[in-house]
Amino acid sequence: MELMFSLTLIAIASLTLVALSFTAIASREKAEAITDAMLVAEEQLSLAVHTIETIPEASHDAFWDASLAAPFSEGTIRIGDTDYNFQVLANDVPTGTLPPNRLRKLDIIVWWWSEKPGETRIGGGQLTYSASRLVREIKNDPI
Repeated sequence: MELMFSLTLIAIASLTLVALSFTAIASREKAEAITDAMLVAEEQLSLAVHTIETIPEASHDAFWDASLAAPFSEGTIRIGDTDYNFQVLANDVPTGTLPPNRLRKLDIIVWWWSEKPGETRIGGGQLTYSASRLVREIKNDPI
């Protein structure tokens, strides 16, 4: 009887340690994925701002007068074994000013381990990262 009780206690303790180990590994993987997603967001926002600020003069008005329904840019970047999908959207910021002093907000959402943003993964929670950046119509003007 005592032997059976001892073996049961050892089995429960062992299973608890295994479960804690899996939880720690999942937490570490998510932390690494969020760090990589932050890098993807920063890189893509910087690229978008650079693209907007260096638009040739002939295309400048076309960008600033364009409809904002479609994403400014989107794609997938693979880091290690993980695909990071991203989408950059541009939205007008109401400032009450006229051209050439308009302002747009670039929003990026990066997601991984799912088909679309906003999905969750059991044990992983929300698998998205988002960031924003403002860009002014006046080229190379610090905000």
